[in-house]
Amino acid sequence: MKIPFSIAIGFISSALISCGTFEIIVPGESKVVERNISEEYFAIAEVYKGQCNYTKAIEYYTLALKNKELHDSAYYQIALCQVYNRKWMDARKAFVRLLKRDPDNATLKMSLAYIEAMCGNLKKASRMYEVICTERPDDSEPLVNYINVLIADEKYLEAKEKLNLLETKFPDEEHIDSLKKKISELVEDVADTKKEVEPNSSPEGEATPEEDLFGLDEEIKED
Repeated sequence: MKIPFSIAIGFISSALISCGTFEIIVPGESKVVERNISEEYFAIAEVYKGQCNYTKAIEYYTLALKNKELHDSAYYQIALCQVYNRKWMDARKAFVRLLKRDPDNATLKMSLAYIEAMCGNLKKASRMYEVICTERPDDSEPLVNYINVLIADEKYLEAKEKLNLLETKFPDEEHIDSLKKKISELVEDVADTKKEVEPNSSPEGEATPEEDLFGLDEEIKED
């Protein structure tokens, strides 16, 4: 007996649905789901970061990297969390990668200079801040950081020179008084212990044009 076409179609559809094998695939649906999951990972990472649980935050920021729209933001947050965790080499690698994608980004350069200072590479950090100050002459923050690095490196006369520059260009800068006090106290300590204060120059602190201070020419291996 020949089964009418409409009945046959109804029978097949009913069989598929009853067996749980019939599914409508919406074009692009999987990408939407993946994006939503990545956004949730990013949100969870933000919570952990706010709780200062940087290791856990890195874990979830890493999961969020799959989302192209969130990738750069998540990677930057990973770099910051590495700094907060004092994982200096991991942080440096991450910031160098970011800077390679945005070579003129002063914030990334400042982060790399800070990392070098925290690693004890004070002369290199000084040269980096010198470059940043040249590139950002209307920004007081790199100059303040430069002075702090010079102080840490016991380059008190240079620090005083840069402090005079800071006071001239940015008279309302809130750190001026504390920097003055810090330099004055340290110079007095040096005088009390009869240590010789360095001459008013420091050739090793000057950046050379060909020097790759920020790692832009480095080959960074993927993890």
